[in-house]
Amino acid sequence: MGDVQQFRDDREAALESYEQALTLFRQVGSKLGEANCYLAQGRVALQQENYQKALTLHTNAYQLYRKIQDGYSQARLLYYRSMVYETMQELRLAIEDMQNALAIAQALNLPFLDLFQERLDDLQAT
Repeated sequence: MGDVQQFRDDREAALESYEQALTLFRQVGSKLGEANCYLAQGRVALQQENYQKALTLHTNAYQLYRKIQDGYSQARLLYYRSMVYETMQELRLAIEDMQNALAIAQALNLPFLDLFQERLDDLQAT
């Protein structure tokens, strides 16, 4: 529900839906669901230009993805978090996240290697 609300640019409703989902995922013990909610909330915070909150939420999600050993989601999260760092003018951290994302994507032979490499190249050219 939150994703649809976010797509419709109803960010406050989306955040409320993500928070409800987060509560449910915690109750049933789904670390993946919890991490996905943090990621979604972080994307909304980024849209709202609340960069520190976006960074905190993305980092929370990343820690859970690492805990459950979800490499695909780790790579995807690092990609998004690099955008937060770039916006915060933390270029070194953005590059580091993209290097780590690319390494994971290469190890897992994920389909978005070209996208990750292009983003890393763009960051390094800055």
